[in-house]
Amino acid sequence: MKNTMKIVALFFAVAFTTVASAQGKHNDNALIGKARGAAHECLTEGLNNSDLNASVETLGICFVSGQIKRVTLYGMPKCTSDFCIMMVRIVATVDFDCDGNIIAVNCGGLPTM
Repeated sequence: MKNTMKIVALFFAVAFTTVASAQGKHNDNALIGKARGAAHECLTEGLNNSDLNASVETLGICFVSGQIKRVTLYGMPKCTSDFCIMMVRIVATVDFDCDGNIIAVNCGGLPTM
């Protein structure tokens, strides 16, 4: 009986972790979309022959729920030959509060909001 309970508990722990991870990834994609919209001026000026990539990092955890997050939008050169120097250039950073509202937009390190 004890082994059955351990297996059931393990199953629910794995299921909960998988669902939480999937929801977190969905939320990150939504934040990246919001960040692209908020930093549209930065993107038109800062992407000379580059591909746009993004990363999401957590800056803090809120008291009741949510997290303070930063989305970094960066450009990487489009390589057309065998020899390519991969220099990453930060195009913009967008900070979000606990509720997912934009609190700051920085183009290449300069505040625009």
